[in-house]
Amino acid sequence: MIEDAKHSPRRAGSRSAFPSRSGVPALAAWIAAAFAFLVFAMLAWSVQRKEPSPFDTRWLAAFRSAGNPAEPLGPIWLEGTLRDFTALGSYGVLVTFGIVALAFLLLTRQHRRGLVFAVAVSSGMLMNHLMKLALSRPRPEVVDHLISVHTHSFPSGHAMLSMLFYLMLAMVLVRGQATPTVQTLAYAFAALLAVVVGVTRVYLGVHWPTDVIAGWAFGLGWALLYWHLDAWLQQAGHGR
Repeated sequence: MIEDAKHSPRRAGSRSAFPSRSGVPALAAWIAAAFAFLVFAMLAWSVQRKEPSPFDTRWLAAFRSAGNPAEPLGPIWLEGTLRDFTALGSYGVLVTFGIVALAFLLLTRQHRRGLVFAVAVSSGMLMNHLMKLALSRPRPEVVDHLISVHTHSFPSGHAMLSMLFYLMLAMVLVRGQATPTVQTLAYAFAALLAVVVGVTRVYLGVHWPTDVIAGWAFGLGWALLYWHLDAWLQQAGHGR
């Protein structure tokens, strides 16, 4: 009986694939991931139409001066500032930050998290490329582009990859190593940064709003899948 009592915590812990006493955070994350992928699927289906929706055209025009689609709203310095922010979702910045983060994780012997981080980000980049090729949505032409772009429009790579990258970066840096408050703030800041990057894409005229929303949704869902994978590997005892 004493022996059973000694082993009962381990058996109770093994029934939960994720490090949560009640299982509620893990369940909420599964629901959030499913909802995010559902939103993406609905938007991907909707963009099969040849003509943009009124929602897209209305919100794209909302960032431009009335009667002059070449002139963005706001003071002259705002355009330059948003160009700087949009670069935070570019391949060059994300790859550079990613290499630095991966090197830090490996040097601190967090090999499991380094692998999860690298696979999550690299597979996300591949998925974005493949989806752009498959859906081949043209870039908006109802307003002038304020920066040069050369790929298809759906889903927004900047919105999707910034959501995925910065959430994964927050996870590998603070999960299980900081207080719940600090972890919440890190995830909130990561999501806010991705939202800002996505909004800049619409402001600069290079994406329809639905491109950006779809990118956010898929990036969030993809990050949550790897959140679960990291938790499962930790529970299975696959080191750091």
